[in-house]
Amino acid sequence: MIHLSNITKQHGSQLLFSNASFQILPGSRSGLVGANGTGKTSIFRVITGEEEIDGGDITVAKKP
Repeated sequence: MIHLSNITKQHGSQLLFSNASFQILPGSRSGLVGANGTGKTSIFRVITGEEEIDGGDITVAKKP
């Protein structure tokens, strides 16, 4: 399970997310669609730990 709660992320003066929350359950399939520069890659980098968030909480469950 991946749970992001009230995350905020900004690149320079561009605000990508403000108090965004979502959850991806184990075994589910999810897609992320949006225009260029809207933060799709940033959200994946946040989930994988490559980038830090400016605010909020992230929980990634470890595999059993």
